[in-house]
Amino acid sequence: MDGKFDLRKLDVKTLKRIGLGAAALLLVIVLFQNIHSVDTRLLFIKITMPHAVWAILFLGAGFIAGWLMGRARLRREEPQEFEDLEKEDD
Repeated sequence: MDGKFDLRKLDVKTLKRIGLGAAALLLVIVLFQNIHSVDTRLLFIKITMPHAVWAILFLGAGFIAGWLMGRARLRREEPQEFEDLEKEDD
């Protein structure tokens, strides 16, 4: 070996593993940086949780909201495509 790293020899599976490993490492770093507890008041309730837990909860809520909005948009667009096809037939 000449000591050079050749990207052309890497397959997609290896690149995915490297990407997932890097993302997991970044997630662990962010979680450890946000271990301190924060107080949150929701109406008359005071909740104390680590900041990392709040971040994970809101990240999950954002993913779920985005997924639901994407599904709703796809369902709404399907009938429009059929209407466009019917207009072209006329």
